[in-house]
Amino acid sequence: ALFALATETRGESVAEGFKHVVYLYSATCIAIGCVLVLLKDPKSMEDTQPVEQGKFNLLSDLATLVKIPELWLVTAIVFCGYHIFWATYSFSDYLQGSGMTAVMAGTITTIKLWMRPIGGIGGGWLGDKFSNVSVLIVALLLATLGIFGLIVFPGLNSLGLLIATVIFIGLMTYAIRGLYWAILDTCAIPLRITGLAIGIVSVVGYLPDTFIPLINGYLTEHYPGAFGYQLYFGYIGAVGLVGTLAAVVLRGRVKRKQLLQNTGA
Repeated sequence: ALFALATETRGESVAEGFKHVVYLYSATCIAIGCVLVLLKDPKSMEDTQPVEQGKFNLLSDLATLVKIPELWLVTAIVFCGYHIFWATYSFSDYLQGSGMTAVMAGTITTIKLWMRPIGGIGGGWLGDKFSNVSVLIVALLLATLGIFGLIVFPGLNSLGLLIATVIFIGLMTYAIRGLYWAILDTCAIPLRITGLAIGIVSVVGYLPDTFIPLINGYLTEHYPGAFGYQLYFGYIGAVGLVGTLAAVVLRGRVKRKQLLQNTGA
């Protein structure tokens, strides 16, 4: 919106419009950083039980994390969920290739972005009310089905259905992103190495940043038109199914652990 205001309303160059966006993001990050400096951790290491504090040893801590299957399931869920999020970047070009004007495609993708607060807050609320893992499973499955729908729906010549699918995928995507960090609590990770665990999940989970653009570029270049995007969305959908399966397995492991704890109690 800021870029459009600068370039279209004020008549500034593209470079100037981009500068405004960079300045906005930079100022926002600096402001958030200043606020975080003033906040205190809800539970510091001084308040942690001595048996939980332990000694910091990178190799030993990594070995501890490697032995937690739930952590790797969460990593797989983030990895697969991030694939679905990356697919949304291609919606504008895909809609234009389906016969929609650039202005209309931009409007639809902007509406999709406004699903962020609805999906994030709504998904979190449902997760608190029912179960974070269960709601995440539903969101992953529905988003994956929506991705597959993008392959099929253009053949039905229903532009309205295609638009609704794009917005719906956006809604599910932000629900997924609002939930997949909440399930980290199910891994029973020692407090002192939680940061290391998050680092591992982030490195592997956000790895698609390094190769999905290459996959997208290769497929759309060698298979131009709708077929290239169908192949791309097919790949994303397959990964989405893997993420859904990982979430189902995680829920099963968590329930079994809770059952054993209750039986032991």
